[in-house]
Amino acid sequence: MNQGRDAIETPVPQIEGRKKETCTVIILPQGQNGAVTLRQKLREDNIVPSRYDVIKCITRPDGALVVTLPDKEKKRLFVTDLGQLHYSIQREQYVPYKARIHTLPEGVRIEDVTMEVRRKFSEEPLGVELIPYRESNVKHRGLRFAVVSCNSSLYKKLADTRGMNMWWQWCRIDATP
Repeated sequence: MNQGRDAIETPVPQIEGRKKETCTVIILPQGQNGAVTLRQKLREDNIVPSRYDVIKCITRPDGALVVTLPDKEKKRLFVTDLGQLHYSIQREQYVPYKARIHTLPEGVRIEDVTMEVRRKFSEEPLGVELIPYRESNVKHRGLRFAVVSCNSSLYKKLADTRGMNMWWQWCRIDATP
């Protein structure tokens, strides 16, 4: 099976015109038996990808298997079946959304960005980090951008906004994943 650049991905099914959210399950390697991969073990245990409508399956360098499923129901079924066969599954960790606010004026502090985001969007960011542009970036030399960590609600608001004013300067918002 071709796992390289030319691999074809199955499109995510549509429901009533809306795209479903995909889910990911990470299966951890069991024991020190490096001769049998997780893919082989799943085949031996008759775990068939079509039953769960598997979208994508990637083997990490550490031997773990990252399986992308089309929805929460298929994920629940997949995890239940794996649990009955005593597979180790990585626990989910909360990863905040991140958006960037570009070309902040000199002297802007983290508190200023936090306060302006709170004022404009009526939500508190989880965190703000100020990062200087590279020295090789002549256009933005001396300026910084902010990486705003936030929940999904604030992220959607940031993604729907083109920019915001910060100390009388227009700052573009980039919320691309």
